Amino acid sequence: FEYGQSEEGRPMILTVITSPENWANIADLKGILAKLADPRQIRSDAEAKALVAQGKAVYWMVAAIHASERTSPEVLLRLSYKLASGEDAWTHSVLDNTIVVIENTVNPDGLDMVTDWYYQYKGTPYEGSSPPYYNHYINHDNNRDYLGLGAVESQQNAAIRSEWHPTMFHDLHEAMT
Repeated sequence: FEYGQSEEGRPMILTVITSPENWANIADLKGILAKLADPRQIRSDAEAKALVAQGKAVYWMVAAIHASERTSPEVLLRLSYKLASGEDAWTHSVLDNTIVVIENTVNPDGLDMVTDWYYQYKGTPYEGSSPPYYNHYINHDNNRDYLGLGAVESQQNAAIRSEWHPTMFHDLHEAMT
């Protein structure tokens, strides 16, 4: 689903994959996560343990925070397909016990810019080069923008992550050579 738009108007999209039973109770499961995230709402250890037993872990994966990280979105697309179509015991176990949230790109503007640059210069001496800038508003350093939340993308990321309270957060950062 779309949870916002980038500075340049591209959709910011989340893919949420879980079992049909979990999806039918998603509002309740998100409520449990919100309670567990705020200790002021829990009166005892017993209540906390009961909530943990009722709830489901949210495993949040994110790709392409940097425009030049082009392979991690492909990996997450393949994983999304595997989880959505898998009929094996492992897939069912994952979906029964977990809510998987995939943020395929944190930086859709930059990812499109780098992709367009590549195809424009493919087959030329500049094929392996990078654009002179990645985004007109934050350049390449958008991961550090989470400190100040100046970019629209960072603000929307913070808001949606606060809504889901991920139990585990997996950032598929890449090292480009």
